[in-house]
Amino acid sequence: MNFAPAPLQYVRDIWQGILNEIKRVDGQENAKRDRANTFRGDQTVKGNLTATNLSGANSGDVTLAGETYLTLAGQQITAAKITEAQQNTSDVTTANVSSAKHGYAPKSSADATQFLNGAAAPAFAQVKDSDLSTSDVTANNVVSTKHGFAPKSPADATQFLNGAATPAYAQVKDSDLSTSDITTNNVGSTKHGFAPKSPASATQFLNGAATPAYAQVKDSDLSLSDITTNNVSTTQHGFAPKLPNDATKFLDGTGNYSAPAAGWTLVPKTSDESRNTTTTPSNDAALTLSMAANTNYLSPGVIFFDGVAAAGFQYQFTGPSGGTKRVERHHAGGGNTPVFQAADSSYSTTNAGLSSTNTNPGVVEFEAFHLVGASGGTFAFQWAQNTSNAGNTTVRAGSYFEYKNF
Repeated sequence: MNFAPAPLQYVRDIWQGILNEIKRVDGQENAKRDRANTFRGDQTVKGNLTATNLSGANSGDVTLAGETYLTLAGQQITAAKITEAQQNTSDVTTANVSSAKHGYAPKSSADATQFLNGAAAPAFAQVKDSDLSTSDVTANNVVSTKHGFAPKSPADATQFLNGAATPAYAQVKDSDLSTSDITTNNVGSTKHGFAPKSPASATQFLNGAATPAYAQVKDSDLSLSDITTNNVSTTQHGFAPKLPNDATKFLDGTGNYSAPAAGWTLVPKTSDESRNTTTTPSNDAALTLSMAANTNYLSPGVIFFDGVAAAGFQYQFTGPSGGTKRVERHHAGGGNTPVFQAADSSYSTTNAGLSSTNTNPGVVEFEAFHLVGASGGTFAFQWAQNTSNAGNTTVRAGSYFEYKNF
């Protein structure tokens, strides 16, 4: 079947209609895409946000929850945390930490003894003991495995911190000390200190000199008093008790001063005594004794004499009046046989005439007993020549008598 050809205008109208429909459909599709990729209001994206085939203009704010920055690689935006390696720091202090805001620590002071403090504008400074706030917590106390704080004080000045595994305050014992021959800390007149080492001599003692040293104690070093604690006794050596200021008392074997029992006292003749041209007996210069009243005495004696034969020798005794006397004597002169004289009931007033020579001396021995009465007096051996002569008659040194009272 054959149709007549369509008019040209009709063909054009048909084709234009088809083009208009294609355009309408493309417009609708583009509008749909525009609506899908347009964000209106606040948008929150968690995780990665990927955009492809981007075109046109985009507007509005993008909020990243929990992340700190975006990266853009090609047409891909990625949210991630900022690492310290990605930061570029400088000496700008604007963002440094302060008491009003968080921030960066200030740059180091290059001093290991300084630390960042908490001032309004924090800075590095040395930590002072006054900066520390301590408590009774012992967790950081010093031990044998680490440095740490000293434990709290025991409020006892006699205790010191020891070096035990867990250090504690305790009294220092002498067994804790480790000493040597170093004298630096020895005691001196300006400070306390250690005693110097011993000299290995029990007779030396540490003195109180400016630099104390061991030395023997001299009697001049002693400071004596009236304390009787260290006086001599029957159980210990010691000091003599103080004197009683009484010449009749002596220190006895009990450690006390007492009057001794009557003992013998010697009256010696220490030098020769010569007389001539005299026949009157008088007291010997040495052989005398002052006798107290109402006191009893015993007085034995021996007298040695010599002289020219022509002069001879006579003697007698004298003493206190009153009382009772008993005198027993015997004598010999010039080598003659001794003559015994019976006891006298009084001091002899009869001279005993004896002969003697320089080569044949004479001797008188006597034993006298005296009961002195109310009047005391002087007992004496008296002597002279029997016949006056210019030659000397001598009583010799070594003659003596002794006495005791009872």
